[in-house]
Order: sequence, then structure tokens, then C-alpha cells
Amino acid sequence: MLYVILVISGFDIINTKGIKNHNFIAEVRIDPSVGIIGDAAFAFFDQLSKVTIPSSITSIGKSAFSECKSLEEISIPSSVAYIGDRCF
Repeated sequence: MLYVILVISGFDIINTKGIKNHNFIAEVRIDPSVGIIGDAAFAFFDQLSKVTIPSSITSIGKSAFSECKSLEEISIPSSVAYIGDRCF
């Protein structure tokens, strides 16, 4: 099975409700141009196992990574001042 690495850049806020076929995304790398991970941004990304969050992120919305059952590696930088309910 093919798995994809998603690199997100050029946005202030990540809201991935428009991403289709996210079941093939195994890794997400967020560019330093991004400041906020929105509510439920990566919820139900079934194959997501690794997320790289830069120090530019200040807020992670509620349920941002909920139901990511394959998530094994994520590092939250000290720049994150807010983590929403049921984030994981």
C-alpha cells in the first residue's frame, strides 16, 4: 500500500476538512509559515503515524488529532500555548 507524506505550507491556519483520501497520509510536516492547527484538523487520519510541528505553532485546536490510532511520534514545541480538549 502507498503512503503519502503531506507537507503543509502557505497557510496561517490549518483546517484540513477539505483534504480527500486522507487515509493514505502517514506523515505530516508543517511549514514554519503556519501558526495554528485548527479544530479537528487531522481527526480520523487513520494511517497518520508521525507529525512534525514547528515552533511557529502557538495553538492546537480541539480534537486536532483525535482518532489518529496509528500516531506514534509527535513533538509539541514550547511555543504552543493552547491545546484544545480531546486533542488526541
